[in-house]
Amino acid sequence: MMPPGWTAAPVSRADAAVVAQVINAAQHQWGRGDQFSEEEFVSLLDSPSVTAERDGRLLRDADGHLLGGVMVVATEPWTTAHLHASMPDHPRRREGLQWCVETGLSLAAARDELELAAVVDADGVAEEDSLMAEVLGERGFAAVRRICEMTINLADAPAEESAPPLPDGVLLGALPADDAGLAQVAEVNGQAFADHDGDFGMTTEDFVHFVRHTPSLRTDLSMVAVQDDRPVGLAVCMADLADPERRTGYVGIVAVVREARSRGLARALLTESFRRFRAEGWDRARLHVQVGNRTGADRLYRSVGMRPGKVDVSWSRPLA
Repeated sequence: MMPPGWTAAPVSRADAAVVAQVINAAQHQWGRGDQFSEEEFVSLLDSPSVTAERDGRLLRDADGHLLGGVMVVATEPWTTAHLHASMPDHPRRREGLQWCVETGLSLAAARDELELAAVVDADGVAEEDSLMAEVLGERGFAAVRRICEMTINLADAPAEESAPPLPDGVLLGALPADDAGLAQVAEVNGQAFADHDGDFGMTTEDFVHFVRHTPSLRTDLSMVAVQDDRPVGLAVCMADLADPERRTGYVGIVAVVREARSRGLARALLTESFRRFRAEGWDRARLHVQVGNRTGADRLYRSVGMRPGKVDVSWSRPLA
């Protein structure tokens, strides 16, 4: 139900700047840094799997000021709809969040592609956000995963001379420049994340768009691990938007296919990312990982000196 005195409308690219500001303000109230620039949000709206007018709704007060909004993204294999809701502090925040969640469920229900047994995951909810937790709980959601921020001062990262060697037969190369090569890397990313509970995998088309059009992504710092002329792992490195001084590197993806694991490749990709960040003159590195990840990623990150910080919670409920 629409809160009295407020109005709603679909998301459009013209809203990108103010939407990014509201999302970032919602993050700031829980001690997080910026999540989006205007350009990053436009890139998200332009993703092949996203149709802004179909997938997002914005909530405004009687004066037209943007209060918050919700976006629901779903892709093949059509088993999960990912609900992202944002609303900064406001005297009527409960009403706004209730509207966001109910609207998100309606947007998901309208997607005919989703399977009858699909679930709706509300992602990126700050652990401190007790009001959002209450609203989700009232609507049948349960907390299912915890996503932890991990950071390291690069001065404390493994020194170059003590960095682990690449496994025998593995070479590091750049991200491919052609669509066919990027499609191969996208397949590796999809295979690796298939072993992660609830992680949001990308279609090939979305991955290619992500690499080509994400402003913060640094293709010159990112890398692909190749064995027997085929990719078996990758590290996607980015400039961290949450750092206003832009002296932090963000490891957006570390992925290794199952048959190439347990040989030190993920550790080598991670420490090489740190080396490349240091060469840029950056001071820190950051990433996010699911607590208790089935692949042991959180243990790996701790073992190289990364320290846990803020936690976000993913909530889930059946779509039906």
